[in-house]
Amino acid sequence: MSYGVKSLAALAFCGLGIAFTGAVHAEDAPAKKEGKIIVLDGKRVRVDEKMNVIEHLDEKESAKTEKKAEKKEEKKDTATADAEKAAKAAKKEQEKKDKEAAEKKKAEEKAIAEKAKADEKAAAQKKKDEEKAAADKKKADEKASKELGKKEEPKPKAEAAPAKEEPKAAAAAPAAPVTEDPAAAAKAREDALKAERELAREMTQKDAKLRAAVRKLATPGWREAQVVLMDAGKDAVPYLIEAMAEGDDVNKPLPAYNQGGHSKSDSGRASRQRTLAEVASEVLTTLVKTRSDYKGEVPTVDQRAWQTWWTANSATVNFGKATADLN
Repeated sequence: MSYGVKSLAALAFCGLGIAFTGAVHAEDAPAKKEGKIIVLDGKRVRVDEKMNVIEHLDEKESAKTEKKAEKKEEKKDTATADAEKAAKAAKKEQEKKDKEAAEKKKAEEKAIAEKAKADEKAAAQKKKDEEKAAADKKKADEKASKELGKKEEPKPKAEAAPAKEEPKAAAAAPAAPVTEDPAAAAKAREDALKAERELAREMTQKDAKLRAAVRKLATPGWREAQVVLMDAGKDAVPYLIEAMAEGDDVNKPLPAYNQGGHSKSDSGRASRQRTLAEVASEVLTTLVKTRSDYKGEVPTVDQRAWQTWWTANSATVNFGKATADLN
């Protein structure tokens, strides 16, 4: 066999091998889409041999793009919804804070208004108390002035006669005008008012002291009360007469007093108890008989009788130190 024949045989064998390998690769490779791609009406399409449209490539790409856009829009919508949800939550929280702040402010304003109202009420009450105190003081001063005027008794007629003759003797010569010093007059008025106030204070204290002593007659401390009333003398008489008034407190039996006197020897005996009216009458009788110059008869336990006796004798009877020893 010549060299040329051998070469042809080799080439043929190689061609068969290539064809076989190509066939094998063709079977293993994925099948390629049939038809070809052309542009129809400005859009890419795949057509077969007969020019029938198999696939719209641009529409497919457009669908993918639209799907991606939709997904992107969905993500955007989700983000927008989340943002709106967060904004609503923040708005709700802010509204809650604003409401709490408004309620707090309202409570503070209410507290301020209540405090102002309470202060105004306290100020009004204080003003009322001050006005009442001023009125009471004025009333006490007027009472003291009246009492002071009552105590200043008019001079006897025998002493007043020369006073009537003085103008006649002085009628011949006119009296020199007297110039009053304003400062001295003001001081005199101030001293007079001060004396009136002091007198009113003393009278108020005396009134409280004697009323307390009368009430104390109904207690185990009756001995001290009796000493106070005896020492008061004439001033104690109206209070003891007042204690004889009709009433439950006056007629109530007093365990501190026993029938038969107030001596230490009988204070522990269980004898018949007496009322405050009886006790006041006894103390008043002892006061008149041992501390005054009255020598007549005195009433018994009868308030009206004692009032009549006091009206008739208060101006003439004199009280002083004890004329007999007390029990």
